[in-house]
Amino acid sequence: MINRRTLLTQTLRALPFAGVLAAVATTRTAHADALVVVLNARNPTKKMSPADLKAIYLGTTAFWNGTVPMKVLGRLTTTVGGKLLLDQVMAMSAQAFAQHWTSRQLAGQGVTPESLEAAADVVKRVASAPGAIGVVAQSELSGLDTAGVKLVQLG
Repeated sequence: MINRRTLLTQTLRALPFAGVLAAVATTRTAHADALVVVLNARNPTKKMSPADLKAIYLGTTAFWNGTVPMKVLGRLTTTVGGKLLLDQVMAMSAQAFAQHWTSRQLAGQGVTPESLEAAADVVKRVASAPGAIGVVAQSELSGLDTAGVKLVQLG
């Protein structure tokens, strides 16, 4: 029969290992997916760097080739695409991103990107606007109708 002290000791020994396994599983899940940039099919852009995308989502780049205004579509931070954007490209928390845009709006330097939940909505909206840009996770593309858009990998 196991007494309480033995049970507690065994449980405490197992906890750090369980935490490591959970961390490894979370890391694999987070890195297994890739962020994909969604552009209108008429947009001539063929490649985009993470720095380019960050400048667009921070509002420091607002025009395609200096002439066509960008329509930036964000993602809710609860979506896979939204989390990947914040973690891999923006390197900031959702709160820091919101604060950034609050400051810009108060200074009259732009409007916060509209946040969409569904990847299908991002694709549909980008297809309907020549200057639009959005992001989706690679895993969210399965089964989506991508007519009218161009999918660009970050690189």
